[in-house]
Amino acid sequence: MNVVALRINLHWEFEWDYDSISIILMDSTDMTIAEMSLSGHHWGEPIRHRIVIADTNGFNNIKVKLEVIRDETINYRGCKINSIELYAGNDYTLGALAEGLVIGKKSEGVSVTNIYPNPSTGMIGIDLINSSQPVTIMVYNLLGQEVYFEKIRPKYRQRHPWRYNLLDNISGTTSSGVYFVKIISEQQTFTKKCVLLKP
Repeated sequence: MNVVALRINLHWEFEWDYDSISIILMDSTDMTIAEMSLSGHHWGEPIRHRIVIADTNGFNNIKVKLEVIRDETINYRGCKINSIELYAGNDYTLGALAEGLVIGKKSEGVSVTNIYPNPSTGMIGIDLINSSQPVTIMVYNLLGQEVYFEKIRPKYRQRHPWRYNLLDNISGTTSSGVYFVKIISEQQTFTKKCVLLKP
């Protein structure tokens, strides 16, 4: 099967739930053929994302469009792109790149459950499902301050439980309120919101 693959390595920092960057692949008629959107905060170590699409019609041209959506209520650092790579070929020539997300095929990327319990008095949990790739998990408070960071490797095609006690954050102080859990894999990014009701 012929495929087109985009690989992008970047940092980003945007306002939660409002500002975002979209990475869009378009054909020669400017029709969108694939899109990925990132929001929230990840300014530490750069993250590599990829988009792989089936080239069933024989694309003559592929355009990459980066679109930042901002409401300008809070200023953040935005986005820093370290590299963008675009490949065209087939399953054999692209090797591991072609194992990514393909339009029209079921994704083999990680999926996540909702946070439980929510609201919580401290301990929260999320189940990671169906991934053999490393996953980065970050927890932020409502001000966008990172209170937890971890890299894990779930077991392939198995449910991997992740647990964290919000009362044990790295700053040593925790207050009741809204927290965000961000799960980043090579293919996907999830952001889940939870409420801490401190006893």
